[in-house]
Amino acid sequence: MTRHRQPRPIPGTILGSGHANEIAPGLLQGGLPRYPERLAEDGIDVIVLSAREFQPDSEDDFPGVEIIAVPLDDDYLGPTKAQAHAAATVANAVVRALEDGKTVLITCAMGKNRSGLITSLTLVARYGVSGSEAVNRVRAARPMALSNPGFVDFLQKIPARGEGR
Repeated sequence: MTRHRQPRPIPGTILGSGHANEIAPGLLQGGLPRYPERLAEDGIDVIVLSAREFQPDSEDDFPGVEIIAVPLDDDYLGPTKAQAHAAATVANAVVRALEDGKTVLITCAMGKNRSGLITSLTLVARYGVSGSEAVNRVRAARPMALSNPGFVDFLQKIPARGEGR
């Protein structure tokens, strides 16, 4: 079993809807960081920036932290095919980071929908759960997450590994 460093919560580190929540070991979901220079000392190894409107200007924006940028829109019709593909690609990269023992923070502007989409796809890829189960796990840890019905509908159509494939 891979051991992850426990992130140290620092008040005010995460913008959006409060602090980040741990969804699974080493996998956190939250809003845009208020103090990106603190992330590495807080135990974050990788940050996923999924809000189209908040993309990094340079790697120096998040010192000591690997950046994965995937600009997504929070469209209530759900992700486009291109966005779904990009989100799934990022989810697979997150799985590899988790398998390497890294702690990953998945963000969007408020830490709710776009980050919830990628977090859910990560759970599907890593644990083989259905999209519905992934949504339930995200919401259990972060109740305000995934209020976008288009994203939820998209996720709920994903079967568990071995079901319907």
